[in-house]
Amino acid sequence: GIPGGVSDAVRAAQFFGAIVGVLMEDEIPQGLQLIANGLAHELILNGQKRVHYRVISSSFLRLIVGYLFLSSLFINVAQNSDVISIFYDVLALEFVENIDDTAYALAK
Repeated sequence: GIPGGVSDAVRAAQFFGAIVGVLMEDEIPQGLQLIANGLAHELILNGQKRVHYRVISSSFLRLIVGYLFLSSLFINVAQNSDVISIFYDVLALEFVENIDDTAYALAK
């Protein structure tokens, strides 16, 4: 559960950890942008096959990943009772969230 009786420094770290995590999260804006681009343009693969459903479904999966990141961020930040744990949890969550973007960039 949420720890009670923590110091003001821990409360401040929880607040700033949540703010930094929300600002660093980029899956939701990217997913919404991909959905908007997919609906606004004619997407054709090799000149023959429409790929709207692929773009939209992958964008919805990106949105789900973003919302799961935010929920796990808030749970971890709220449950920690010391400043260094909050810092490490926010850093680790951001690293795990960016693994797919790094793998995609390396696969290009």
